[in-house]
Amino acid sequence: MAAISISREKLPLYFNERHGDTRQPNSLQWAIMLVSGVLIYGSHSVLLNLCKVDGKIPFNSASVVLMIELTKLLFSLTMRRLELGIRVGSGRLGLPSFKYWVPFSIPALLYCINNNIVVHIQLYMDPASFQVLSNLKIAATAVLYRMVMRRRLSWIQWLALGLLTIAGISNSYGGLMNAGTVDDYSSSSKVHVTMWGLVLVMTYCAISGASGVYTEFILKRQPQLSLHVQNILLYIFGAVLNLLVFLVSSWSSSDGRKWFDHLSSDETCQ
Repeated sequence: MAAISISREKLPLYFNERHGDTRQPNSLQWAIMLVSGVLIYGSHSVLLNLCKVDGKIPFNSASVVLMIELTKLLFSLTMRRLELGIRVGSGRLGLPSFKYWVPFSIPALLYCINNNIVVHIQLYMDPASFQVLSNLKIAATAVLYRMVMRRRLSWIQWLALGLLTIAGISNSYGGLMNAGTVDDYSSSSKVHVTMWGLVLVMTYCAISGASGVYTEFILKRQPQLSLHVQNILLYIFGAVLNLLVFLVSSWSSSDGRKWFDHLSSDETCQ
């Protein structure tokens, strides 16, 4: 469930352009954001597994992603109003013309695919294996960043990527050695990775790398836009795409799964 991120050094470009506020978050704020991000990201796959009923995901994945996108959109709209000093219910958000919107449709589509894949990956591996293997998206991002953005990596960075890859291969091998059918692990806490799960997580990592590099490309091309404006554009596309996915999948679903069917507290927490 990725959002547009930006390095600490670039933050002054995106702060309150109206009042000229270029203050950066202090160390405590950065620590809070880091810990919060780790806890939220780490709990995602665990909560998804807790939602399982008889080894199956009992809800439409697009409905979950859509609610997440709408929540992030509401948060970004609020932050944009605070950035401009606008009261709720008055004023304009200063959104750019439509030509600035179009580039965000591509990462929104990639995130839409990935965020729905994440839900279904949980059927084919345990949460710990997913967390380890999903880190391979860092390697995919680095390689694509080197190819597309022409950014050189130091030998230490290559070494770190190599160790990360070895860790993913080792985890996959150990999990595949214990692999059985999906039903064998419907209520099991064993470490396991199925071959189909491995294919899905590799796809997830490749798409994640591509979307991250493309998003960075957009940020460099449009530095005049506020970070909150860029997030708003991204989440609008994300919400629309996931709504379409939900409508199509619900219409074609043989079991007639509806919006809040089997909605649990664990799903809501995501």
